[in-house]
Amino acid sequence: MGRAERLGHFAREAQRVVVVTDRDQDVLGLYREGDLAELCILVIRKGRVVDRLAFSLKSVELPDDEVVATFLREHYGEGGSGQAHVPDEVIVPSLPEGVDGVSEWLVERRAEVVESRRTKVEVLAPARGPRRALLEMATDNARHCFEEKRRAADDIDERLTRMQERLRLPTLPRRIECSDISHLGGADTVGAVVALFNGQPDKKRYRTYIVRGAREGDDYQAMYEVLSRRFRRGKAAAEASEDEWQLPDLFVVDGGRGQLGVALAAAHDLGLHELCIVGLAKEKENVLGDKLTDRVYLPGQKNSIPLRPNSPELFLLARARDEAHRFSNRGRSKLGKRRRFESELDCIVGIGPKTRSVLLKTLGSLAALRQASDAAILAVPGVTKRHLQALRGAFAQTVVLAADIEGAPGDAATEVAAPREATAVGEATLVGTPSRGESPL
Repeated sequence: MGRAERLGHFAREAQRVVVVTDRDQDVLGLYREGDLAELCILVIRKGRVVDRLAFSLKSVELPDDEVVATFLREHYGEGGSGQAHVPDEVIVPSLPEGVDGVSEWLVERRAEVVESRRTKVEVLAPARGPRRALLEMATDNARHCFEEKRRAADDIDERLTRMQERLRLPTLPRRIECSDISHLGGADTVGAVVALFNGQPDKKRYRTYIVRGAREGDDYQAMYEVLSRRFRRGKAAAEASEDEWQLPDLFVVDGGRGQLGVALAAAHDLGLHELCIVGLAKEKENVLGDKLTDRVYLPGQKNSIPLRPNSPELFLLARARDEAHRFSNRGRSKLGKRRRFESELDCIVGIGPKTRSVLLKTLGSLAALRQASDAAILAVPGVTKRHLQALRGAFAQTVVLAADIEGAPGDAATEVAAPREATAVGEATLVGTPSRGESPL
């Protein structure tokens, strides 16, 4: 069923339920195949379907009534997606054991959210009539959701298989990682590694690396440093049988033959000769440069592999590359913001590195710090009145210097402003400091 068909199907459902009742109802549909189950809730408010929620369950061996009981407890319980609104009726395919107790618990849950509203909540398993039609509709939705998710899983397997064949990979690349280097005029160099699992972003495995040893603007040296750190952790994780830092089935570097060579050197220097690494580059299709095409570079192969636009292989690789670009730029922006903030505070006597960091984390920028009230600054953890006095004194002095600069001749302005260059010493000390989002390596 296509998107337009599903929207039309959903709209028809809304029209069908208008005449049933004006009570708030949640209708739970259940569809099962083997130990897999799909639950779908039609959220009906004042007689109209306003939402549809689907939940997938695996390794389910419980009977239907126990599945329903468990789901109700989790869905309407603390932290559940339905805790904010317990309806007047919950329609289910099978009544849970102790249904009266379940109903009373739902009344209590609703009273906790809406004070003094202790009206009855009914849990029903209708055998006929309009409510039965709603239940069948919800069950049909659950079946559709189950089939759509299964088709999506089959589709990603087909795409990964095509990629495996096209790139001649030894295993199906379920886990893909991609790296990118970002800097601003050679400064604030940050490397990022993002991860996809079965074609979807796996954000818990995203990593940001602040480049410590590379020369400014040397992308190859920065890439070697970042990938060495990533691969070293992966090698250690493999030896310790840890899952968090495991190496991917395919590692992608953004670039052509040169970048691929750097990545291979970083891996081989650590003895990782079996790690699959490729380069993805957007290059001119011909000497005239009329059109750009994506090409994949493989180790030991002279000619690159062109990828057709909209091909499944390019779709997945481009998704990884775009995520790496976005995440590295985000990391570089955060590093630059923190460096500028902290370098402004370096020269203030009495404001140490920890205090600078906590001020940045809490207030966000130097401008916000200048505009903050005394109470707001003192509310920052670890900041004392002594820190406040040091900040206010430094800010007042800055205002006086700015006034002198505005009223002085051009040469005098240069003399006053020159000492600000000394903050570069403070900036250099920040290069090796992990960003808030980076796991220390």
